[in-house]
Amino acid sequence: MSITLISFLVPILILVVGSAYSIHILSHFYEDLFQNKEFVDSIEISKILKRSVREVRLSVLLAGLMTGVGFLSFFTSPLGPLREFGLLCTIGVAVSLFVVFIIMPPMIRLRFIKGWAPSKHNSSMQLIGLKKGDFFKFLKWLVETKSKFLIILVTVFFIFAGYQIPHLQTGMNMINFFKPDSSVFQDYDRMNTRMNGTGIVNILIESPNRGGIVDSGFIKKIDKFSFSLKEENSSVTSVQSISQFIKQMNKVMNFDSIPYETDDSEEVFIDFFSDSTNGSIFGTSENDETAYSSEGFIFEDENNFSGENSQNYEIESGLNYTQIGDLLKEALLNTQTLDPSALELIQGFNKINNYAGAAYDEIPVDPEKYGLETEEELNALISQYLILSAGKLGMVINDDLEPDKTLITIQLNDEDKETLTNVLSHINTFWDREIPAEWKYRIGGSSTVYFLLDKLIIHSQILSILGALFLVWLIITIISRSARVGFIGLLPIVFSLCGLLIAFVAGGMKLDAVTSLTASIAIGVGADYAIHVLVAYRRLSMKMDHKDILFQLYSTTGRAILMNALSVAIGFFALVLSQLIPMGVFGAMFALSMVISSMASLILIPAIFNRLDIGKLFKQDKLKIVGILD
Repeated sequence: MSITLISFLVPILILVVGSAYSIHILSHFYEDLFQNKEFVDSIEISKILKRSVREVRLSVLLAGLMTGVGFLSFFTSPLGPLREFGLLCTIGVAVSLFVVFIIMPPMIRLRFIKGWAPSKHNSSMQLIGLKKGDFFKFLKWLVETKSKFLIILVTVFFIFAGYQIPHLQTGMNMINFFKPDSSVFQDYDRMNTRMNGTGIVNILIESPNRGGIVDSGFIKKIDKFSFSLKEENSSVTSVQSISQFIKQMNKVMNFDSIPYETDDSEEVFIDFFSDSTNGSIFGTSENDETAYSSEGFIFEDENNFSGENSQNYEIESGLNYTQIGDLLKEALLNTQTLDPSALELIQGFNKINNYAGAAYDEIPVDPEKYGLETEEELNALISQYLILSAGKLGMVINDDLEPDKTLITIQLNDEDKETLTNVLSHINTFWDREIPAEWKYRIGGSSTVYFLLDKLIIHSQILSILGALFLVWLIITIISRSARVGFIGLLPIVFSLCGLLIAFVAGGMKLDAVTSLTASIAIGVGADYAIHVLVAYRRLSMKMDHKDILFQLYSTTGRAILMNALSVAIGFFALVLSQLIPMGVFGAMFALSMVISSMASLILIPAIFNRLDIGKLFKQDKLKIVGILD
């Protein structure tokens, strides 16, 4: 495996996971330790440690299992780097559990090998009650008095988040990973605004027969495709294909030909734009001293003409105005629109008498125009063009004599998802309809890779999230032997996901290869908090009434959850300083998800339990898995 932008996050995540497990064990250990008012020897410390580990062992193991499930969900991804990321994180979770249960307890014993004596400092750290103004006291009051309101508020929050799903943006354009003031982004922007752009889409078309590409009708389709693609997509700046070369060669080779010439009779050929005055329709008289010349066009100054019949006035060695008007009218009718541009009108004017080969600036498809009889002869003509440029067309065909593959290269100055969607849709629609039978075409290029990655990321995220949520529900249901408890355990996770969704939409941020990891990781790590609360509720429900559970829950498990969530959030929020935008977004969103999921676990789950009969949810006898662990 190689280090990638995604696998770079593995050490950070393992640090977060390992610290979460150790914080819960240490929190319970010190809570029990600080209850003592007198000196505690090493033997008693070992008993306290053993008891603390036993109390949180189930919740930590289940939290590790949930986190592993969240990471294993990446195995459903079609992207190799994401699967490697999931595997590495899963291994890291297993190693973290090994360290927490096997290595950390002996280290704690070594730390207190001489025993422990209470001090004023230790006493002040002890959480002996929920004093006035304490944050936990506020949470306890909120859960006990506003549980119904909280449930309604969360329901509205879920509905609102559902309406935001269509507004979630995705995108895998790598240049958006860099900040606008970076040199990479600015250079990229110059290439798109001053040149043809950096986006590339390739189309490889394959013929089942050798030489199949040398077909005038097929090359005409390529030319038609190029024209329509540029007309309908302003972001397409260039389309390079064999049709361009054929048109250029055809124009050069028929520079002075006469279209549809069928005999050797002498015909008058008028050179429209020659520098010479002989044969030019805009010729000038030697006596005319007021003629005006501009880039080869020589116009007669009609103000110096004197005569009664001005409309029959004929330019010397040229055409009269009526003939010129007829030529312009013919050029207008030959254009593809009734409102052509000046350039299109000039091109049509030039084609009438084949000025500089303008009449042959096309793909040969009409045999009669070239003095030929069959399409096979036209194809032979195209083969001759290819022979003349042997060795120079390797970028568009695979063989100079009998090519059976041709490549069309499309350049873009914009690689946004909408642009690529339109371009690829146009390609598929055109060639699905126009490609000959048994021929094949394939689409590639760097821009296409971005587009496909974007689709794969969305697809894999949907599978990962649904798979992770189902496995988390299944594990909680099996452990608690209650499907309702399983759904209750999912609520903080779903609440966290909804919070991330709303944050992404509100901030105009896009899901990409990095930021899309937030959801699956939030499920795996966020499920830890729900598991700790559920297991603590079940354990405490065997010892005390429901009204006393919150006091003990917040003083131990709740305290550890908040310590872990805040430390992780602060650590990950530092990623916003990264020069890569997705890394900053990932850090901010992950920190947000930790805060949301921790608070949802401490408020939402107790609020629901406050409206239910806990005795029916949690069996009073110990679960079999607890007995096995003990």
